[in-house]
Order: sequence, then structure tokens, then C-alpha cells
Amino acid sequence: MKPQPSILVIDDEQIVCESCHRILSNENFQVDTITDAKKGFKQALDKNYDLILLDIMMDEMDGMEILSGLRKVKPEIPVIIITGYPSNETKKHSNSLGVLFYILKPFQPREIIEPVKSILEQEVIIEEKIEEFEPVPVIEPELKEKRITAKKYLRKNTGIYFIDNINNADTVEIPEVAEYIKQIPEVKATWNSSDFSLVNVDIAAKTIKNSNIERLVIAGDTPGEAFNFFTRTMVKAGKDPGEVLLAGFKEYGAVYKSQTEFAKAVLLTTIYGIPFQYTAVPDDNPVNIETLVIGGGIAGIQASLEIANSGNKVYLVEKSGTIGGHMATFDKTFPTLDC
Repeated sequence: MKPQPSILVIDDEQIVCESCHRILSNENFQVDTITDAKKGFKQALDKNYDLILLDIMMDEMDGMEILSGLRKVKPEIPVIIITGYPSNETKKHSNSLGVLFYILKPFQPREIIEPVKSILEQEVIIEEKIEEFEPVPVIEPELKEKRITAKKYLRKNTGIYFIDNINNADTVEIPEVAEYIKQIPEVKATWNSSDFSLVNVDIAAKTIKNSNIERLVIAGDTPGEAFNFFTRTMVKAGKDPGEVLLAGFKEYGAVYKSQTEFAKAVLLTTIYGIPFQYTAVPDDNPVNIETLVIGGGIAGIQASLEIANSGNKVYLVEKSGTIGGHMATFDKTFPTLDC
């Protein structure tokens, strides 16, 4: 019989610790609570907990410090943030450190139970499933890139999940990108938060399993924040968690509505496994090393002289009859007016 999953709650409010203890103990979890942030951090390092619930605003040591410290020593331990002072900054920072759930106070029992069960039940599933996958072969360094590329980017039935960007009104037109990408033969399904949220792994796994896909691409400004959720989901759906890919629009400069075409290209290259930089900047185009400087003002003259002194050919173009710009009209600067 497997031991009960153990949970540590670190929160400087005694009432929150008591509430979490009562709620989670009733679900047959083993729960420890502590109100001292520094002692809580030490206890998290000293003992092997399956999950940590962590407050942000605490005296002496805040939750983000504890989270950063945990990631250095125990990067694999799951963490849920519980806070009464939410902010986009702390949410993004915690997501970047692998936090899947960010719960606001005050909370209902189900708002704690569902995320906790989602994480701890998937830990068990991953342990049971891990034997079903073949061990990764040892690859010589010089062959590693080619062999992984060939395996990873075989054409497979693909699903796309679009991450909503609620912080930017002038964002990429996701519906337009979705309509475009549906034309790709490998794309069998597209989803967003209206189809299923990033809270319930069971619902997401059922949806993915029924869609008969083999690969999942998470697309949007910050797809990495959903990566852990979907690797767990793929395992529960009986799929390979290694087939979860990221298409980060923001990473490649596709941020605004006017850059929607750019976002389509980012997603398309991810689906086909082509490094985006190779398609964006072809390496076999001829380059003209000669330089054209437009404007014969002081800056244009100086730039042209420096380029020419470096041994490169330069052309200086000025629309008026003289060079020097406004400076040429000052007789004390050019007393002979021979510009």
C-alpha cells in the first residue's frame, strides 16, 4: 500500500493553515502547516513532500524567495501559490518557475482540492506510465542533433491549443491563425480556453484522447506556462508527453494584431519542425557588401568616411546641391562656403 501523499502549507495566516489542513485532511492527504516563512523553507528542504502550498506575502521571507530557493535545490517538487495579493508580475514569475496553479484568497474547498488532486494524481500516473516508454538511447554528441530532429519532427496528427492573452487588447488575431492552421493536413483539432481550461486534467485528457492526435502544440505569447499541465494530460490520455511542443509568438516578435501573419509562420514552422530562424532569414541569399548612405549632413558625411576608411565601398546621396546639411549655412563653421 502506497503512503498518503504529503503536503506542506506555508502561510503566515493561522486561519489559512487551519483551513487547508481541514480541507486536505478530509481528502486523506497527510498535511503539515507552518506560519513562519523561514522555518517553512527549511522544513521544505529537510523533508520530502509531494506538494507545497505557498503564500506570497509573508514577513522575513516572501513566497517568491522560497519558490526560487526550492527550484535550486528541489526543482521537481510541485508548488501551488495561494495569495490574497495577486499581480501579473508574481503570476508570470511563478509560472516561469513551474507553478501550475495560482489560487486567490479567500477560496472555496473545491478551489484547493481540485488543483491538489490534479497534481498528485498525475504524479502517480506518470510513475506507472514511465515503464511503458522505451529508454532514451545514449547518443554521441556529434550525432545528437540530427537523430533527435529526425525522430521528433515526423509528420503526425497534431492538435493546437491557443493560450489567451488577456493583457493586450491589440494582440495577434488568434481566430484568424486558427482558421489558417486548420488547412494544414496534419492539424486535426484546435482548442482554446473556451473548449477546456488548464485546471482539470481529466477533461483535457479525454478531449485529447477522443481527437486521436499524437502531438500537441501549445501556441500563444506564453505557451510555457501550460507545458507541465499538458505533459501530464498527454500521459493520462495514453500519449507520449515528449510530443508537447511550444510555439511562442512573443519570442519571435509576433505580439500585435498587425503581426498576425508573422504568428502564422511561427506556428507553421513549429508544426513542421523547421527552426524559425532558418525560414525567416535564408542563409543562401546573396549580400551586397557595399553601403548606401542617404543624406549628406554631418552624420551622413561622418558615417561615409568611417565606412570608407574601413576599406568598404560607400555611396553618399544628397538631394540638394551641397553636402553638410544645416551646418553648411553657418559661415563660422564653413567660412569659405565651399561645401
